[in-house]
Amino acid sequence: MSNYNPEKIIWTEDDFIGMNWEGARIRACCFNKKLEIAFDIDYVFERVKSKKSDKYSKFWIAPCTLVFENVYEIYSDFNHLHPTMTYISRNRPRSPENLKSLDRGPEYDWYIHYDGGLFTFTSVGYKLYVRRDPVATSRKFLKMEERGDVSFNRAYEAY
Repeated sequence: MSNYNPEKIIWTEDDFIGMNWEGARIRACCFNKKLEIAFDIDYVFERVKSKKSDKYSKFWIAPCTLVFENVYEIYSDFNHLHPTMTYISRNRPRSPENLKSLDRGPEYDWYIHYDGGLFTFTSVGYKLYVRRDPVATSRKFLKMEERGDVSFNRAYEAY
């Protein structure tokens, strides 16, 4: 089986338009004192269709840490153990309220849509840290032995 190499190991809101969040499984999330919210996710880099049908037969998935920065006005209705994202949207671009201390912008209202729920907040953007090379699987998620334990690590680890 050939390897899949993502074009980079850190993605940002500048890459947002070209990213596909469908099928990304949320394993855990946490907040920290830096006004960040981090998600441990299984990110689907590529879906490969079967030669015999239009169904997907293989998924290239990697464990990643998705970190949104300068987060406030958080709302969530999590109602699943491991929700799966359907898409992420953003709107209302504007200058951050704390622009002088932040030196970054614009900020947006972000919406993480997932099966059966919604997670919303305001943030200047995100970084998606790829922690390991993608693995080919017929499932839409990784087993724990394929991805490693739940983690909010931001460093790439050779596996």
